[in-house]
Amino acid sequence: MALRTRHHGPTGYRGPLDIPGLAGFTQRLRAASPLPVVSGVGISTPALAARVAPLVDAVVIGTPVVRALATDPAQAPDLTAAFARALHPTTLTETRA
Repeated sequence: MALRTRHHGPTGYRGPLDIPGLAGFTQRLRAASPLPVVSGVGISTPALAARVAPLVDAVVIGTPVVRALATDPAQAPDLTAAFARALHPTTLTETRA
């Protein structure tokens, strides 16, 4: 039996993100499976991405960038760069000699 859903655009969960709940859930997943743990639900800002990153192996950023592309495409590169800096603050801010 196939499950059919209607997709009207990006999901864009807008509720509060339960960081302690995510930490506990991630621990349970790691105990049950050797596969990497990835999170992407509710990560709407670079600051929130930075808070989630230590808990998981990867962070998925989609809806905020898609929204930027839909509303003001010129802001999408800066927003994407802000997420990248939040996830890798030292790598992207180091200067070369």
